[in-house]
Amino acid sequence: MKYVISGSKMQQVDQRFIEHIGIPGLVLMERAALGVTRWLFQNHSLKKCLIVVGSGNNGADGLAVARQLMEQDIVPEIYVCGNLEKATEEFRIQYKILKNLGVCFIEKLEKKPYTVVIDAIFGVGLSREVQGSYRAVISFMNKLDCPVVSVDIPSGIDATTGAVLGIAVKANATVTFGFLKRGLLLYPGALYAGTVQLEGAGFHESQLLKKEEEAFLYEKTDLKTLLPKRSPWSNKGTYGKLLIIAGGNVMAGAGYLSARSAYVTGCGMVKMCTGLANRDILLSRLPELVLTTWNREEEARDIVSKELDTVDAVVFGPGMGKNEATKQILELLLKQKEKPILLDADALNMVADNMELLKECQAPVIITPHVKEFSRLNKKTVEEIQKDFFGEVISFINEYPVICVAKDARTIVAKQGETAYINISGNSGMATAGSGDVLSGIIGGLLAQGMTPKESAILGVYLHGLSGDRAKEKLGEYSMTAGDIAEYLHDVLGGNET
Repeated sequence: MKYVISGSKMQQVDQRFIEHIGIPGLVLMERAALGVTRWLFQNHSLKKCLIVVGSGNNGADGLAVARQLMEQDIVPEIYVCGNLEKATEEFRIQYKILKNLGVCFIEKLEKKPYTVVIDAIFGVGLSREVQGSYRAVISFMNKLDCPVVSVDIPSGIDATTGAVLGIAVKANATVTFGFLKRGLLLYPGALYAGTVQLEGAGFHESQLLKKEEEAFLYEKTDLKTLLPKRSPWSNKGTYGKLLIIAGGNVMAGAGYLSARSAYVTGCGMVKMCTGLANRDILLSRLPELVLTTWNREEEARDIVSKELDTVDAVVFGPGMGKNEATKQILELLLKQKEKPILLDADALNMVADNMELLKECQAPVIITPHVKEFSRLNKKTVEEIQKDFFGEVISFINEYPVICVAKDARTIVAKQGETAYINISGNSGMATAGSGDVLSGIIGGLLAQGMTPKESAILGVYLHGLSGDRAKEKLGEYSMTAGDIAEYLHDVLGGNET
């Protein structure tokens, strides 16, 4: 597990270590530069190296890298992009050291056969649009035909939102320090960051104040401790009973994908309420399913009501359609107090018409909107949301008492008053019909097994992405279907994901 914080929080952490703990800024800077230098030697030819620095502390990091390279008989070219009269104290010290060593700074950028370029113009404090000479320098760097390595964050990327502030360096790799910054993980910042390498800089998670733990992410090494435990002394009831209300009368596929995924995730029994027209196809594809059907939509609510007492958790919405039956079932589920429920797809479309339902709900509720559905829920455009996706999700859960699984190229899981989760597993091959139904089934399966709603949501999202990555390895991003994601969940849970 790794922690993720905003650019402003990172600055506060820096300041606290310098002022209150007493670690000099130059010591932190030296540690950070060593991380960059180590990455460069391990991954790039340094035969002809260019370092472009600004006049702030990010630039000072770049100058420290230059000095460390010189200690290994590498003489980089250094270009200062910025006003030396406004340079920070740390920059002035690093600059003076290099001058005393007889380093010659180049005055003009020219296309040369560089083997690597180091970007150290702007750090995590940048909040304004890049303009003037800085813009020209970044444009020049982006046109070079060689790898670019950014120090801490690509210059021009907002460290908090991942937004491009006018223009940004397109790095092949970014070596960042202490903690991951949100802007490196969220898009479009993630596209500009390339491979992200986290290096120590004198920090430790135990010294990070709780209020600064804005988000975290899981890694594969976390899986063994996260999964529900299995016991040799058990039966199907031990691993929970899940009710899936899906498919309406015409969308058997959505229900099938959810149910199969729940079973593969380890759920002991999956029950489904759906329209009679779906019966034959569902049982022919998934004979393990315990099925109850309605002939007419008017019967749906009563049938669901009877089944509620027999299960541990509920998934509602995939393929249901936006109709009176969906509305009635939604109201029933949100008024009951005992069973945790997951709302997806058409259930969310119904909620969007009456947001007060979420404020009045009694049971734990997980919602799983993709960005367009989230747009309907929080009444903002997709474009507005994507300017600060993380911030919009946090604002939403502070108003509504739900666990929100907001799905985009990066999925965010958040609950009011608790540390959020940013998911980085998964790939573009998962942008396919039915992928969300698979996710609902995975989360529902974990929920039925007794995991807390938030734990189920986070682990479900992570497993979903890992399964998609495994499918990509086998099939490629172009050829994947939602069924493949469910299929390769076997590999992930069986320990064969690597």
